Amino acid sequence: MSFASSCGLLWVTACCPLLHSLPRRSHCRTTTWESDTDLRHAPDQHEGGINEQLLAINKVLHSELLRHRLRADSFEKCCRWRLSFSCDKEKLSSAFDRLLELSIAHACGIVATRVVVLSSGSTTGEVDFTITEDPAAASPSDVIEELRDQLGDALSPFRTGAFAKFASCVLQLSGVLPSQHCLWAPDPAAPLAEALDPVAEGLSRLNELAESVAHPDEEQEDEDVAKRPEYWGLRVRDLSEFNSSIHDELVSYCQDHHVHFEHGHCIHLCKHGANCPWGDHEGVLHDKTRDASRMPGTPLLPNMHAVVSRYVKPQTRAKGTSWAAMKLLGLRITHFVTHTWEELFSDFVGSLEAALSPDNVVWVCSLALNQNANITEMLDVELLKSPFAVALRRASRQLVLLDRDLKVPTRSWCAYELAIATKFAMPTFLWPHPGSDVEKLRRKVKSLDLRDAVASKKEDEESPMGWRYK
Repeated sequence: MSFASSCGLLWVTACCPLLHSLPRRSHCRTTTWESDTDLRHAPDQHEGGINEQLLAINKVLHSELLRHRLRADSFEKCCRWRLSFSCDKEKLSSAFDRLLELSIAHACGIVATRVVVLSSGSTTGEVDFTITEDPAAASPSDVIEELRDQLGDALSPFRTGAFAKFASCVLQLSGVLPSQHCLWAPDPAAPLAEALDPVAEGLSRLNELAESVAHPDEEQEDEDVAKRPEYWGLRVRDLSEFNSSIHDELVSYCQDHHVHFEHGHCIHLCKHGANCPWGDHEGVLHDKTRDASRMPGTPLLPNMHAVVSRYVKPQTRAKGTSWAAMKLLGLRITHFVTHTWEELFSDFVGSLEAALSPDNVVWVCSLALNQNANITEMLDVELLKSPFAVALRRASRQLVLLDRDLKVPTRSWCAYELAIATKFAMPTFLWPHPGSDVEKLRRKVKSLDLRDAVASKKEDEESPMGWRYK
């Protein structure tokens, strides 16, 4: 069941024929929701009733925010929204208005956005609000702090009467509590009513690890952006062009190669006459066979592993740098991307294209870090001062791309990235693969246990930190 149906929605309408098809850039939009829930017969009309009513409103709100994939690039000028609900004509106070503003701002995870509740009709049961770009608007971290301060003040309206319980529920739903994260789902049918709390509950277990990590002392930033990890990113459009330029050749290359693991070594198998760009195969053992159908091992897949070995490492070796540094754009990253290297590269890029705008700047570890260097030595420092951790902490938000098989929550490196994001209360958005089973995701995250996380290399799982590879 979806969030919408769980809230007793009778119908959903919008000013455009296809409600679920929100354009990437929208100048103005009005959406109306109605609920057939009759809350006048709640056991406690003055407190329990209003709590249920407001909680239902918030669930509808968050469901629609998720449904329409609202992002910063959707708010070029103005989005005006109207939320309609059946109620007992009780006046919604200014305290609720402010809570609603903060909840929307955090749910959208937008840095430069101002949310203004225009009215919360005392007789109409409607809430009008706008979301606009505003450089002076509060950042997500400021929103979180204000909400926490409101809850910590015994005299705050958030702590009195009907709002106390509701405020707590809103914070859990919007991901503001320290142990919670946002759930960002592209499929309108994906968010399940019973899925949000277990997902948040599962992610909250990452706090156990995050709490063991101390806050490092902030070091003075280097004036040379080439030395600052938060500038080692690429635009989504750059990755789209890269994928288009290599796709056919990468697929053909993978069809001619297999990999086979023997005694802990990866043996690279080449079809007789296959095109191989390296004479030494980068030190990887190899063999040749005339008949591809008889080749042992596993077919090479056109995933990030293949992209790194086929393109990234050969083209960056001479300069001794990373792919992103070689193409340094001087742009600060907007999103830190957490993903598994086992996902098909075309699926990976496709998810970025669906989730973000072309000009968003993303950190992708395989392209941000020097793949010809000893990654273990590069990361063998205080972990929160390592390049990936610095980039993660200085990004606006974390984007977790879930692969088709939902391996991300079980990969040790990905789990550690989630733990750091949890530690610093960073807005974290989950983006399921179009072919994902959300119910399967709910079960997997609910049963998440960091002790079961795995790495690509067994010796890295057994190392003291065990966070080396995806």
